[in-house]
Amino acid sequence: MTAYSTTDANMLFTLLGEERGMANADSAANTAAAFSRLRLRVILGLLAIAGILFNAFSHYAGLYVGLWLEPIVREFGSALIVAAVIGGTVDLFFKDEFARDAFVAAFRYVLPAELKEEALRIISYKFLSTESRMVVRLEPIPATDLVRVHISLERTVKNISRETEKIWIGFAVDDWGFAGQKSKIEECSFNTGGGWVHCADEKHDDPVVGKKQDDVEIKSGETYKVVMKGFEIHRDNDALRMFHANPAINPIVELHAPADFKYGCSFGVPSEKINPSKIDAYYRLEGTQFPGQCTYIRWRHEKYQRVAQ
Repeated sequence: MTAYSTTDANMLFTLLGEERGMANADSAANTAAAFSRLRLRVILGLLAIAGILFNAFSHYAGLYVGLWLEPIVREFGSALIVAAVIGGTVDLFFKDEFARDAFVAAFRYVLPAELKEEALRIISYKFLSTESRMVVRLEPIPATDLVRVHISLERTVKNISRETEKIWIGFAVDDWGFAGQKSKIEECSFNTGGGWVHCADEKHDDPVVGKKQDDVEIKSGETYKVVMKGFEIHRDNDALRMFHANPAINPIVELHAPADFKYGCSFGVPSEKINPSKIDAYYRLEGTQFPGQCTYIRWRHEKYQRVAQ
């Protein structure tokens, strides 16, 4: 069995996450990183001051020591100023890029080959859902064994990259082909700060109803809000799977159903920790849900419970 060291990778995690407030960052490492950054800035400031002084007094060096020394002292002072400017610029504007490159290099070294691309995919996400709330309500359809599953989703998403990014925003529901019953999207809209915009209808070859808006520009550090509403038709002993395009921090799901239904919720996260409410069907994931980890909601009418017994 091959052993893999993660010491360097953990250090790089701290470097990447110190300014983003990573919840699992070690406090001692954060303190050390902050102290190192402060020390660097002090050193750069002293270099700049020294450079200015060398330039200011280069004439006196030539006057009292020799004319040959004046240009040397002046150029040396200029070099110190340039070094301070470059060092400060790199620290302010390029630190994350350097850290990300080192992070990728370290993980490509310490991880087994089967996990390298997965790690790279995770750190390449450019958008993060900082708030996510989904409400699912089961509505039995009279004289049938079907239910109308109402889905309402509200999210706040932030561009965590350093560039303005173009994204697509959309919502889709499946139509399962029940006679006389069709799935429907009631709302799919977003707000980037200039008012709410409704997404256009999207054509699908498969039995899916969708709305989508392409090429929505979001500046670095800015957020947008999305609201999506619709319903699917399912049997009263079935499940709903919801996939999302962006990682979400501590997503919330609320479930509402008649008293004669049993139901449950999972976020598809390995070893997930879900914080349920004691007074309502409210589920909150303690952690981050990544794309590919679907929200899974299972329900069944109590008549199936009696059959099972």
